[in-house]
Amino acid sequence: MKKHVHIRRWIIWSLAVAFYFYEYFLRVAPSVMVQDLFKSFNIGAGVLGVISAAYLYAYAPMQLPVGVLMDRFGARKLLTLATLTCGIASLLFGMAPMVWVTVVARLLMGAGSAFAFIGMVYISSHWFHGKILAFLVGVGNSIGMLGAVFGEGPLAQLVAHLSWRPASILLGGLGVALGIVIYLAVRNEPPSMQHHDPKPSMPLIEGIKSVCHNSQTWINGIVAMMFY
Repeated sequence: MKKHVHIRRWIIWSLAVAFYFYEYFLRVAPSVMVQDLFKSFNIGAGVLGVISAAYLYAYAPMQLPVGVLMDRFGARKLLTLATLTCGIASLLFGMAPMVWVTVVARLLMGAGSAFAFIGMVYISSHWFHGKILAFLVGVGNSIGMLGAVFGEGPLAQLVAHLSWRPASILLGGLGVALGIVIYLAVRNEPPSMQHHDPKPSMPLIEGIKSVCHNSQTWINGIVAMMFY
């Protein structure tokens, strides 16, 4: 039984990291589609900048409620929904008939991607001993960064061979498939913890207020921002 749980937790952690890798892939994707997007929509650099930045327009503000939502609903439901959102958004991006549709698609990608890192941390903290939490988060973060590397390299080759639309649709299909696997395989916590009485959850708005009113949150946030 212990061996089964040991193997399962690594599978679950790997799936959470896979989504983090995938969202970085999506984040940098427009940078290797520049010329194709120029030609397809007859746009300039300004509009392309909006398309690329739309991801961050949703990603940044979503960081506020993600942690509270993760505590309330758990990683399984939210990572499934987030991964499917990113996959469907990539499909939408690849089939977009007009520029505004690509912007909407990028907004959806950003909103879904906001759950990736927190989800990976949630899985790491619930399925593994606290002594290796920092190690797991560090490794997961490094693997996620490789998504940006592959997004600039292999994805560029894929776009060169298939064009940007088929490449985006392929990425979307991979995202949907990953979302289904996450739903089937991921659990919020080990079986030994599932029989414990759940902690009462704080209302979403109250949770956000509690975080914002904590001075340590702002200190840590500012320090992290400077490093980032």
